Amino acid sequence: SINPIMIHARPKDPVYPGERGEMAAKSLNNGFYVDALSFLDQFSPRRSGTTGEDPKAKRTIDFLAFNYFYAVKAHEVPLIGEFARWPIYPEGMYEVSKKLYDRYKLPLMVTENGMPTASDNPRPDGWTREAYIVNHLLQLRRAMNEGVPVLGYMHWTLADNYEWGSYEPKFGLFGIDRRDPQLRRFATPASAVYESIVKGNRLPQHLLERYAGRRR
Repeated sequence: SINPIMIHARPKDPVYPGERGEMAAKSLNNGFYVDALSFLDQFSPRRSGTTGEDPKAKRTIDFLAFNYFYAVKAHEVPLIGEFARWPIYPEGMYEVSKKLYDRYKLPLMVTENGMPTASDNPRPDGWTREAYIVNHLLQLRRAMNEGVPVLGYMHWTLADNYEWGSYEPKFGLFGIDRRDPQLRRFATPASAVYESIVKGNRLPQHLLERYAGRRR
């Protein structure tokens, strides 16, 4: 298992419209750290800076897995250290998927995708976990409809946990009451949304009507 760091940058003019409900397409950008791609190039016949494959090279990986949480502009980089203020950009899921597949022609797996809140408080910008899930999966479906093979998607995470030295960031579909000696678990509204998607292996129409292009 290898997990190189890749940063995805937002386009100059973000295409996610928030409450306007429009889902516009933009051209892809070069938002990856070159060093990370150069590292992955070592495991694929497709080489950095080339348009084809090296016939002498041997492919040593069967698929690529990646985590996607946010995308940033240069002035937003300091927000990475503030969980509840990560710049949410669902189109990045589509852009990363397209860029990785176009480069390596390998199936993809989304191993982590989720949205933190601070101590169970709402995000200052109004994003809810339910809307985050639906809009990111909508962008993943968009990539799949354009021929990107996706093996699976894993939401981060099932229950609140210990994140980067603290219990404060909340990622869970289920919360945990740490004041309770039994660590009581409780379902968040996002758990029912995710259950509906998983049971049908699709994005139900009622969720698209409720959340597509919206923050809540």
